[in-house]
Amino acid sequence: MQEGTAKHEDIEGLQCSECGHMSTTFSVVCRKCLSGKLVKRKFDGRGRVRTFTILNVPSESFASDAPYAYVIVDLQEGCGTSGWMPGIRSAADLAIGDDVLYKGRRGDAAIFVKTGS
Repeated sequence: MQEGTAKHEDIEGLQCSECGHMSTTFSVVCRKCLSGKLVKRKFDGRGRVRTFTILNVPSESFASDAPYAYVIVDLQEGCGTSGWMPGIRSAADLAIGDDVLYKGRRGDAAIFVKTGS
């Protein structure tokens, strides 16, 4: 799915008030310094593919979407997150370093699309 100037959504996450560590995963303490001083924040949703795999035999809830890419994304703010990319059917359709946008959620899964740039 190519999305040149796609509209995207922000990703909700947390940032530690003590050390500045950021995460898109819920936690009650900072994973870096163990402080409990976490504040909610939003991340822009733009990022780059750090790594990926193509899932041909996914979980039951995504069986009708296979194959698709499961991705680890480095967000532009400096933290990472994971999600899936519908429409990516083979490794030839995606490359490490490709620009992606967060498009929302399907259940607990974040959805990303390529930006085409």
